[in-house]
Amino acid sequence: MEETIKNRDVLIALSLIRQGDTKAMLRDLHCHTGVDLDAGLEMKKKLRCKCVTVFDEDFPASISRVPYAPLVLYYQGNLDLIRQEEKCVAIVGAREATTYGSKHASILARELSQKDYVIVSGLARGIDAAALQEALPHGKAVAVLGYGFHHVYPSENRLLQKQIGARGLLLSEYPPDVPPSAEHFPARNRLIAGLSQLTIVAEAARRSGSLITATFALNMGKYVGAIPYPLSDAEEEASGCNALIKDGAFLIEETRDVEEILAKGGTYHFKNSL
Repeated sequence: MEETIKNRDVLIALSLIRQGDTKAMLRDLHCHTGVDLDAGLEMKKKLRCKCVTVFDEDFPASISRVPYAPLVLYYQGNLDLIRQEEKCVAIVGAREATTYGSKHASILARELSQKDYVIVSGLARGIDAAALQEALPHGKAVAVLGYGFHHVYPSENRLLQKQIGARGLLLSEYPPDVPPSAEHFPARNRLIAGLSQLTIVAEAARRSGSLITATFALNMGKYVGAIPYPLSDAEEEASGCNALIKDGAFLIEETRDVEEILAKGGTYHFKNSL
């Protein structure tokens, strides 16, 4: 027991020193890189948030299978929401969302959360925020952050972030004081995909961060779906969804499509690499 506690403390100390950088932490552990663990342990004493490590029984199994899986996760809210991977559905999409995309993402998130599915997303403006907002009243919203809890990005989501922390789950591999950074958001996407059995792209251009999430999901053997767009509306900002479907993603038009995919499973093959 004492050894387990010691290892747990070391991981948290390293996470605080390296600001959640998993690769740097692994180098420290494997190469015995000289770090001031005493300083890290002092930082840990002042930590005022919940965290879970790979040494803890309640560390999410689905997270342990993602590339460069975090060794420590910081969270606010109900960690039980991500216990059942088969009940977690990611809904991701464009920040500058169209009315069409926001509407369909919202409907899916609302109806799925009413049926006890958990909606996982980032906390970006647009599709992410729309989906989480609809899942929140049912206590089924999980937001994965690319920064620590002491920050908010974008600022317009301040209230939503606070509400999710109180009624759903905020999750981050970054300690509370770590600010938003461009390289953190692609890394965050691997956690969104890892937590979810199905990743739905609600709206995306052909070059989009949402497709990064889909790629992570595909590489982890998860299901990928996309909402189709009418040809007249499928301009550049939404063309990524139709391209995903052409390449083999599941076509998602309604909640029943999601239920059938998760209930029956099945195989599919992408024609092209994302």
